[in-house]
Amino acid sequence: MGLVVGVLACAGTSKQGPVPVPEVARTEAAPASAVLTVLAKDAKGQPLPGIPFRIRQAMADPPEVYWGTTDARGQARLKVPPDWYVFTAEASGFQTFVDPDVRLGREHPASVTMTLRPSASVSGRVVDGAGQPLRAVSLSWIPADTTAPRLDLVGNPDGTFRFEGMGPGPGVLLARRKGYSDERQVFDARPAELNLALREQGACG
Repeated sequence: MGLVVGVLACAGTSKQGPVPVPEVARTEAAPASAVLTVLAKDAKGQPLPGIPFRIRQAMADPPEVYWGTTDARGQARLKVPPDWYVFTAEASGFQTFVDPDVRLGREHPASVTMTLRPSASVSGRVVDGAGQPLRAVSLSWIPADTTAPRLDLVGNPDGTFRFEGMGPGPGVLLARRKGYSDERQVFDARPAELNLALREQGACG
């Protein structure tokens, strides 16, 4: 019994403090971060405040996603781990902006300057060679602007369709349906409406 008490007493009176972690070890263990600077402006070069954006890791599965919003000067700074990211900004009334190649390093900050252009909805209708509506036609709008995303949809049962968020610039319309020849139309600017006819495969001209 006395021996046990003596051991506990020694343990209770020990004044040995925690072993300090070397500064180098603490620095290496700290999570690295890189700075992304964002600037949003309109087609006239004026800053755009309140634009929400997100960046997601390009190669991770599942990817981490980080969010931000531009301030009153149209600017934002975001600290994230160094990596390869895809940058996306979506705001009501503007064409979506995408930069798929934002690479951030611990010693190499990056910046994204986005020019947001006004968007509009464009409606259309697809018919066959006899003028009858075609349902479930796959349609794509591919803008010439490389910072704008491709728009894809499937037409309604009555042959109508509606693209949302189309920018003002040129682009290509693609239409496809099984049993019909593919249709491709090139536009120099955003069309007011889109109406097209698909010809059955094997049909005589």
